[in-house]
Parts: sequence; structure tokens; C-alpha cells
Amino acid sequence: MKIGEVWAVDFPFEEDNTQSKVRPCIIMDVDTLEVLSIKVTKHEPRDEYDIPIFKWQEAQLPEPSYARVSKTMV
Repeated sequence: MKIGEVWAVDFPFEEDNTQSKVRPCIIMDVDTLEVLSIKVTKHEPRDEYDIPIFKWQEAQLPEPSYARVSKTMV
């Protein structure tokens, strides 16, 4: 696992954290005990913290996507 890679993560839903969905996430930091990941979504940006992934095809994402920087998970 390396910083900048896209991995699949079981990410909890915002409205009900007892449910989740496996979705692509960007690895932002790697520690011996923890990994910081950022949620990736296909939905249009909601605010200035939703950053477009310009090379989404190179990242093997199925469609144009955004990094939702305000949604992270350790």
C-alpha cells in the first residue's frame, strides 16, 4: 500500500454508520498501525472540498469521480 494509490474500502454511510458500501478510496497516509483514506464518489461536487480526479481512467475508476476530502476514514 502506497500513498496516492486507489484501494477499495468498506466506507460507512453518512446517514447511517451501521451500514456501509465498498467504494474506491485514495490512500493519503500510511502508518504501521493505521491508514488514512479519502472517500471517492461519482456524484457532482457539493463544496470546495470535493476535488475532481483528473486521471480517473488511469486510476481504473469506472467514471469521472471526485475525492471528497471532507470524508476521511482511518
